[in-house]
Amino acid sequence: MKQLTSLAFTSVVAMTAVSGCANNNAPSEQHQLTGSLSYLSRIALAPNSVAEVTIRDTSVADGKVIAQQRIDLDKQQLPIPFTLELNNHKLDSGTYSLNAVIKEQDQVSWRSAPIGVSGKPSDTALGNLELQQVAEYKFSTLMQCGEQRIHVAYDDGLAFLRLGNQTHTLDQVISASGARYQLANDPSTELWNKGDKALLKVKGKAYSECQSYSNVSNNQESDANAILQGSAWQVTNLNGEDVSVPAGVEGDSEGSLNFGDDGRVFGRAFCNSVNGSYQLQGDQLSTSQLAGTMMMCTDAQMKNERTMLDVLGHAKRIEFNASGELIVFAEDGRTLTAR
Repeated sequence: MKQLTSLAFTSVVAMTAVSGCANNNAPSEQHQLTGSLSYLSRIALAPNSVAEVTIRDTSVADGKVIAQQRIDLDKQQLPIPFTLELNNHKLDSGTYSLNAVIKEQDQVSWRSAPIGVSGKPSDTALGNLELQQVAEYKFSTLMQCGEQRIHVAYDDGLAFLRLGNQTHTLDQVISASGARYQLANDPSTELWNKGDKALLKVKGKAYSECQSYSNVSNNQESDANAILQGSAWQVTNLNGEDVSVPAGVEGDSEGSLNFGDDGRVFGRAFCNSVNGSYQLQGDQLSTSQLAGTMMMCTDAQMKNERTMLDVLGHAKRIEFNASGELIVFAEDGRTLTAR
């Protein structure tokens, strides 16, 4: 680990309110969660960039922030260490998730995948979290490489490759023909364009020849809509938690989504039926007028329903991973995965 030349951060810890008083200074009542942040890129951050590491209660809609640390990144070197203080007596049996972002000029430019955390004092070291770049541009090319779908954007000698839930920034290198891009210091990851075809290799794994079957900037909405509308999606994961319905369990207890060609989204939110409207522009998804029935079910079903509806109601964008699963990202980084 590189020695830090400067470390300036402020830590803001927000705890959920509970009845009664607790002695925050008692060692037995608090423990720390530690870890570090990194990202694989040579792109320099803008001045005054900050990192934010947040733990949130995800068992309910609009769950409260349990703890948050804000880190000034000026003169900071990778990996970026973080420490969060948790008060054990102010945690209940809810579901908690940690995610980290880097903000440049108040815009999120890097984000980690959410990970589940618990309030157990034994859980302290989270290790290193690798952040992925959040691209504000629209990916201009959609390609199919055998069973793998990729999105690519190009800008000033760089190729931004989105494969599943990962984004790689590739540098253009000298080639005898076509346009060839490689990951810095790792030629085992590369994209070699040759007209409307390309060769893809990721960490040494070569994929089938990539075929460009549309120009996404002109036709991305119809392509993504065709994929969405071509399947009935079963919700399998909510913000890192497996919510698959085991075989033999009554089907009404599952989460499901259907996207109609009339702009209507409908399905089942583990307990109640749900329907509403959706709009897709590129990979940007928005929903509105979500409504449903009002039945009561088990506590587990109701918890999953609240999370599913909250993610869907705050949807921002979608991705399709290497397994063909649909991932819906909420504005705050929470996710819904369906297959």
